[in-house]
Amino acid sequence: MEETKVEAALNNVRAAIFCNNAKDSQGQYSGWCESYDKDADTLNYQSPPQAAKMFGKHCKDAKTVLDVATGTGKAAQLIRGEYGYDGDLDLLDFNLNMLQQADKKKLNIRKFIQHWVDDTGELPVKEGSYDVIICVGSFVPNHVPATAMCGLIVCSIYRAYTVLQPSHL
Repeated sequence: MEETKVEAALNNVRAAIFCNNAKDSQGQYSGWCESYDKDADTLNYQSPPQAAKMFGKHCKDAKTVLDVATGTGKAAQLIRGEYGYDGDLDLLDFNLNMLQQADKKKLNIRKFIQHWVDDTGELPVKEGSYDVIICVGSFVPNHVPATAMCGLIVCSIYRAYTVLQPSHL
């Protein structure tokens, strides 16, 4: 039996999240990066639009934004496109291939930061560097640990918004 588009997309999600360790997870993303957005659309993944909507409602006056574990930059793309954010926007992800996919979107990004977010949530930026930090769908196994939340908040002087990965994925 041939795998449907939904089954294939779900299998890619499972392979990236429910692997043995973070290194294996990053390997999955490296191979998945070019079809990631297509799979997210196939699954009607709503976390980036929800995060962007909250940003548009609560953070329009922000001057500096960091999208942590940005992946291909889906939330950043919506913040720029649908909500017209024109301030400084930095993208952080450990996976260079995913950051390269985000760069292809030509979102006028100030900085691309390749960094692994560990248990402490410490980032390679000065404390208070950002008005807003967004982290979408990343508090799952082998990704950003929940314990990193405090460290992420320290880097933001304004608000930190998080939209968690839907439980069915």
